[in-house]
Amino acid sequence: MMKNSFKYTLFITLISANLIAFNQVVAQESNSLKIDSSLTITGFIETYYGYDFQDPKNKRRPDFLYNHVRHNEVGLNLGLIKLNYSKDRIRGNLGLMVGNYVSENLSAEPLAMRNIYEANVGVKLLKKHELWLDVGVMESNLGFESVIGPKNWMMTRSLLAENSPYYLNNAKLTYTTKDKKWKLAGIFSNGWQIMVDGHPSFGHQIQWYPNNKWTINSSSYIGRVNLPTNSGFIIGELKQRYFHNFYLKYDDEKFGVILSADIGIDQDIQDNTPESGWAGTAIVTRYTVSDKFAISARGELLFDPESSVVLSPNFNSFLNIGTSLNFDYQFHELVLWRVEGRAFSSKNPIYRYNDQPTTSNYYLGTSLSLMIGEM
Repeated sequence: MMKNSFKYTLFITLISANLIAFNQVVAQESNSLKIDSSLTITGFIETYYGYDFQDPKNKRRPDFLYNHVRHNEVGLNLGLIKLNYSKDRIRGNLGLMVGNYVSENLSAEPLAMRNIYEANVGVKLLKKHELWLDVGVMESNLGFESVIGPKNWMMTRSLLAENSPYYLNNAKLTYTTKDKKWKLAGIFSNGWQIMVDGHPSFGHQIQWYPNNKWTINSSSYIGRVNLPTNSGFIIGELKQRYFHNFYLKYDDEKFGVILSADIGIDQDIQDNTPESGWAGTAIVTRYTVSDKFAISARGELLFDPESSVVLSPNFNSFLNIGTSLNFDYQFHELVLWRVEGRAFSSKNPIYRYNDQPTTSNYYLGTSLSLMIGEM
């Protein structure tokens, strides 16, 4: 425990030292730290406090969440420092991170890989066309949310995001049309959110931007996965997974709405028959009151009848509905304060209150984040 605390303290100290050392060379247009015209340092820190009204004895929120998981204590959800290189037809990113998100979501990765947020290299294949090949660890092609808090409209992440990959170790071929209205990508990865010892997998992403207010997205994953068993996080049967994410986003800077839907099927490898599946949906709305204050709300549902992606304690079926209300206050262009209330309602009594099973869970949290540069 002391070793981990020292590692986190050292990492945050290094971030702070870098920010201070390069303070005089901050690029005014983006607040990133420019070393030269091609090399940039960016940083992000998100601290938080959350209270789960079920008062869990282990001080951890429900197992199907991986962000802002600590109860009744100040936590570091994510601390990140990132180096970006971009010149001519070459680009690359190296990002290192610490925090509760790392310990919860990357615990299955080898120790040497757990603190990697991004590590990738890209080459522009055609001089006159935006055709890029990027290889390495990067954000996944699935979903509308990111682990970088201010890039989302809510403090917490949706059930869809928490139970699909945040990252992939992959080779990604991306083409953007000259009018910037279409972005097409083909993906070959090591598997479902796993850096090593996975299974060769494939995916796609199609994004259409009719104008500067609309985004329409289609993304997929096709590949084998090792299912966890209901006795715990033990490697279980090998299945063939088919997964699709769709979302529609409208944002006119004053009002915005996101509609998203996921569907997944796990198939038996021997006879190619579907054995289990899951589906979920989310709607997020946002209203910007002023340049400093905004309000967002979310409604969501996740149905996983065979525990394909959610291990539901003592139950095979997971059906959960969630509602959230979020308030943003922009203290400074670099500093964002958030307050969010969240409620879950489950078909089965998967939660506990006063050592008794219950079907509901309530949470109130607040976060304070610092983001320097475009992440």
